[in-house]
Amino acid sequence: MAGKNMRVRRYKSGKNYFWRRVLVAVLALALLAALIVGAVALIRHFSSGGDRGGASSTNTSTNTSTPPSSSAAAAGGSAAGSSSQTSSAPTIDKSDWRLLLVGPNDPLPSGYVPQVVDTDYEGYQFDSRAVDAFNQMMADAAASGNRFWVVSSYRTVARSKELYEGKVQEYVDQGYSQQEAEEEAAQWIAPPGTSEHNAGLSADLVPAAYFDGVGLEQVLEDEPEYQWLWSHCADYGFILRFPKGKEDVTGIHYEPWHFRYVGVEHAREITRRGITLEEYLAQA
Repeated sequence: MAGKNMRVRRYKSGKNYFWRRVLVAVLALALLAALIVGAVALIRHFSSGGDRGGASSTNTSTNTSTPPSSSAAAAGGSAAGSSSQTSSAPTIDKSDWRLLLVGPNDPLPSGYVPQVVDTDYEGYQFDSRAVDAFNQMMADAAASGNRFWVVSSYRTVARSKELYEGKVQEYVDQGYSQQEAEEEAAQWIAPPGTSEHNAGLSADLVPAAYFDGVGLEQVLEDEPEYQWLWSHCADYGFILRFPKGKEDVTGIHYEPWHFRYVGVEHAREITRRGITLEEYLAQA
């Protein structure tokens, strides 16, 4: 009888052990399932948040460069913004003061006297309607590590006459005839009344590191500071007025230092297309 009871107790004990193991296994599986569900939820949550964070980081890195100031764009009476935002070419109005054409075949209108004011650079003046854009461009260039000196800006007709006649005499002294000297001098210094400097809309700029008072030379194009100016001047309303390869169009030798104000929207269009002011106005 005792042996039988012992066998019953052993049977019940074994049976209870089996079910305890089953219960433990079920609980373990339930816990594992809960952990898996929780892990998936966390992954989805952080994955969603990570995508948003990544986009924000990307936007920050692509906007590290300083854009042109709104005051520089507004100075030309043009809406600010990049040239890629322009949906169509600007309207060309030849009566627009910013597009005044001055050159060997286009003298200043009779009696034209620009309203000039002092720039931020002592001794130099610019058209009052464009001086803010000029000052901003020069300040931003300096802030980017590209500092320039102003060699010439507004110039009176009387001063142009003095410079031109001096250049003519220089060629005469070299053996040129009077006519040849006048023609050659006109390639470098516009005769009085045909210089953009007389209109108060242009400036000759050279890198501060280069400037030594010896004059303007085409080798200046190799100075690294010009890369910044050529790339950004249109955002302030300026163009490289006498580019290389366009001498037959402008009638003036290549001048990497001569920048002319035409307004932001026109400057961007002219620069984008790689044309001169003459070619631009011919389309009007």
